[in-house]
Amino acid sequence: MHTRTLPYTAFLCAVACSLLAGCMSKPEPTRYYTLGDAQPVSKTVGKTLIALGPMEIPEYLNRQEIVIRDDTNLALLRFDHWAEPLNVAVKRHLADELNVLVDDAFVYPFPALIGLRQQYQISGVISAFEANQGGEIRLTVRWGIISRDKSVVSEPRKSTYTSTLAGVDDITAVTAGMTGLLDEFAADIAAVLTEMDLTAQ
Repeated sequence: MHTRTLPYTAFLCAVACSLLAGCMSKPEPTRYYTLGDAQPVSKTVGKTLIALGPMEIPEYLNRQEIVIRDDTNLALLRFDHWAEPLNVAVKRHLADELNVLVDDAFVYPFPALIGLRQQYQISGVISAFEANQGGEIRLTVRWGIISRDKSVVSEPRKSTYTSTLAGVDDITAVTAGMTGLLDEFAADIAAVLTEMDLTAQ
């Protein structure tokens, strides 16, 4: 009798301990990040409509998990996610930043939910927009500007922006660095737009 009771009792104790441990350990919460907002500026909205997009990014970046590169390998951060699709966040941030930097224009992400007929369109293809394990953040984009009649206003060009962090353990710093590179890109676009006669179309 006793030889059967002891193993059974031990089994029940093991199950109870396992359940208790499971209740006590909580899964690591998922953290969500956005690209930083442009600084608000009080200004009159310009009359020249400028569409921002398409702005294509690689599918391996346009995912929920934040991506860290290690040479040709990619690490998908299980608990660090974008709060919205990255391609949407990129266009929205660039449009917001350009509306701060450029007078006489209203820049909006393309396609728009309302029927806006743009005078100019900025489009591009992003080939890199991530941090690597060494702490370098890189944004590489080919972009150009066309007018309403599809004529080239600004010749397509390739721009690369980089910044370096001490490491990639602080994902808040990584996303802030990525935002900073987008701001540099927006400043270059704004410089081209400022040289144009935006009232010509």
